[in-house]
Amino acid sequence: MSFISLNVMIAGITMCVMVAYVDCYVEPTECFQPKVYPFITEKESRMFIKVHRGRRSVDCTGHIGVSVNCYNERSCECNKAACSQESDREYYCHSRHTPCSSTQICYLKTPCPVHWETKCGYNACLSNPCKNDATCTDFGIMSYACKCRSGYGGKNCDIDTYVDVVLLIDTSKSQSEAALFKQRQYIKNFISNLSIGPNDFQIAVVTCSLHASVEMYLNSNLTVAEMTTIIDSIQSDNGPSFIGECFMFIRTEIFTSEKGARYYARKFVIVLSDGMSSNPTDTVLQAGLLKQTGVDIFAVATGDQINHKELSDVATHWDKVFSVITDDVMHTIFKTPITVNTANCDHRYGDLSIIFDSSSDISPVTFYEQISAVGDLLKVISLGPDNVHVSLYQYSNDVDVVFNLDEYFSSRDMVIKLNGITQSPENGNTTNALKLLQHAFVVANGARTNVRKIALLVTSGDFQDEIFDDLISEAKTLKDMGVILGIVSVGMNANVTALLNIASDPAVVYVIGKELDIDYSVLYTLNTLLEYDVCEIN
Repeated sequence: MSFISLNVMIAGITMCVMVAYVDCYVEPTECFQPKVYPFITEKESRMFIKVHRGRRSVDCTGHIGVSVNCYNERSCECNKAACSQESDREYYCHSRHTPCSSTQICYLKTPCPVHWETKCGYNACLSNPCKNDATCTDFGIMSYACKCRSGYGGKNCDIDTYVDVVLLIDTSKSQSEAALFKQRQYIKNFISNLSIGPNDFQIAVVTCSLHASVEMYLNSNLTVAEMTTIIDSIQSDNGPSFIGECFMFIRTEIFTSEKGARYYARKFVIVLSDGMSSNPTDTVLQAGLLKQTGVDIFAVATGDQINHKELSDVATHWDKVFSVITDDVMHTIFKTPITVNTANCDHRYGDLSIIFDSSSDISPVTFYEQISAVGDLLKVISLGPDNVHVSLYQYSNDVDVVFNLDEYFSSRDMVIKLNGITQSPENGNTTNALKLLQHAFVVANGARTNVRKIALLVTSGDFQDEIFDDLISEAKTLKDMGVILGIVSVGMNANVTALLNIASDPAVVYVIGKELDIDYSVLYTLNTLLEYDVCEIN
């Protein structure tokens, strides 16, 4: 005990007097008896002396649920459930070495600071696992279930299920009618799988060209049928693409309480665009300002040609850039720990077969750029026996297997084999290469069932000696097998028309290279095809 006015300390039965401020003082060993007193922290001792009497009869008037302070005795006693935090339970049960059996649970019998008290019990609900005023039901053997209040979910009702989503649709001149049709179908599929309402998902739709135009606000309270009618009426206005101004409009005019935005809700913007905005600098700037407010931006590549670089810069992260040919955005949002609209989400990994043009049709510079690009991609893929499987082929006039799908599972080993590829003196035969890929996804070559299959053609994209109809025919056969066919074209000699006809969608056509000042990192967005979630939607 400290007596500051006397500047002395009294310790032990022998009444040894110690002057605290004497620098040369050394405490005699006989005055220090550490085993005499049990351990108690300074905070606990102060609190015990201060509030011990008041603990016997606590007046909770005005203290229930109001500015709960678990280190204040009265506030804690009046809000025990709120103060029985899992982190406190784990800490005190561990530090006090509470000897519970394997079928018992350690819990805080007294969670308040007069003296924390731990006990063992068979009722799992005693540890107060259910949060946010949820009801706990014990099923024995450390098993329990929480019944959540509206707006909360998860096993312990600690997940906020309120979600505000703004769908931003690029209706500028660069979006053809075919691209707009895909956008409309995508959005209708998205909203048809949601539970929409003031206590769940709220949806706003904004179209964007020269200006932002609101099709529906977050609080429009429309039925899915009414939303579908509005979405079907969306048309192109053949104007410029000022996506940045539309991001600013969403930030200042849509995510407001007057328009139905809920301050406690998780917020998403899903932008459907080709990444070819009229003012790219402002687009990235305004996206950044929107993200600073806590909004998660997903980009869905849709259009006749895609600028993946801008979409990557706009999105929260490159793994938030998706293709319009999948519904991965919806499943990703469901998997995000904010909602219980799913009974179960299965995280899956795809099979990727890369076929590499090593023919004399490409320049040595392009050949080595292809090597670098594929090597860069392999380093960011989540590889493993239970993760993504990759196979690699090289082709000129003939096709050679570098490694099969079940042969290597580390990027280091794959990059070593990739760097061992040498350029062939023969011309390329891409038609023959695509025909070979039809046999790449078989069990004998390490392919798995019930996973997504992606084929990636890496070439200059020239195709000057190819019979175009045969090339398109082989690509169609591969796609009809359910394979997503993507293309990485390096350099400035690409036949863009051919690329778009060969690939499954413009969203999976990547034109890169130092001549174009487009970094290899745009290929990282391929990971959203390779690693994905499949959710059972209630």
